[in-house]
Amino acid sequence: MLAIKTEGLSKYFNNKKAVEDLNLQVPEGVIFGYLGPNGAGKTTTIRLLLSLAKPTKGKAYILGENISKSRNYLKKIGFLPEVPSFYNFFTAKEFLNFISDISGMVKPNKKIEEMVNKKIGEALEVRCETMPYEEAIKKGALAFFKERYPQEVKVYSIGDWSKEVCAGPHVKNTKELGKFKILKAEKIGAGIQRIKAILS
Repeated sequence: MLAIKTEGLSKYFNNKKAVEDLNLQVPEGVIFGYLGPNGAGKTTTIRLLLSLAKPTKGKAYILGENISKSRNYLKKIGFLPEVPSFYNFFTAKEFLNFISDISGMVKPNKKIEEMVNKKIGEALEVRCETMPYEEAIKKGALAFFKERYPQEVKVYSIGDWSKEVCAGPHVKNTKELGKFKILKAEKIGAGIQRIKAILS
């Protein structure tokens, strides 16, 4: 398999031809030196191969994958620029989100949504028990507002996945919940997030 293959790859900026009909084949396991004078199109070529710029015409393949049809290949490669550059109109958080998007990375909130919706789809039974607060804690129930609970509390269990002290009311089965979607998440402590979400 070829690590890199281009067929007539070109990039024009108005009337300027930054890269013109590049035909390149680089086998796997090869150290390849891409040399040329300033303005020859080296950086533009790299940007095209990383999907940071869209080619005017032509095709490119990385590890056999057509870069115009998928970005999955970005998870398998790395890029270390000589001089890193950043967009000054982004905040640090916005820049990291931008990089994660173009790299095809799954964001933490997206993983949470996928995990919760997977459990919802499993149609798990929701059970409710009333017991002393201390007994609930000993049984492993989560309690996030410890000073506010009465001596007798309700403990809701969702299959073997979740057990929590909560006032309710709740559904009998997770399939009744619908789709879980996060609207906002904010850090409120070390390793703790407050999540605002909706069910639809």
